[in-house]
Amino acid sequence: MGLPYLEIMYSKSAQAEALPKRLIVLKLPAGVLTNRWRPASTGTLTLSPTLQPLENLKSKVLVLSGLNNRELSDNPGPTGGDHGFANAAYLTAAANFTKDSVRAATSMDQLIAQQIGAGTKLRSLVVGMDDDQNNQSDSWGTNIYMKRISYLSTTQAAPKESNVASIFNSLFSGTL
Repeated sequence: MGLPYLEIMYSKSAQAEALPKRLIVLKLPAGVLTNRWRPASTGTLTLSPTLQPLENLKSKVLVLSGLNNRELSDNPGPTGGDHGFANAAYLTAAANFTKDSVRAATSMDQLIAQQIGAGTKLRSLVVGMDDDQNNQSDSWGTNIYMKRISYLSTTQAAPKESNVASIFNSLFSGTL
């Protein structure tokens, strides 16, 4: 049985020189006990119980919390609330969405991918939970906004992958 080549098999000195920078962004829309996730204080990072497994990487971790898109929250828009647009606003800070076409903003993960992704096998890998088979929308058409957090431009959502086998192949064989 053969395994795909793993970066961990490099020597420690080769790893330090060869490994590119990475950005991981998580969106946890429901079911999170924030008091177990967020650090208890600001300043020196004391990891919360949920983040405790990152202890050995603590010097390389940045935890942001308490961010809010006030423009979207204070001006709920035509759907009666910002819930339908929360995912699209998460990394874009967009607040003015349109009904007839995608209108968000280039998301921060894609802006960072443009800067640090050139030296990587995959500039960006957007992973989602569903496969978009159920494309039902409300009357205002918020489906594209609800199912995407990553945008390549103001009018183009980043393609996402939800198939575990495809994600594995992308990481280890370079096909997507």
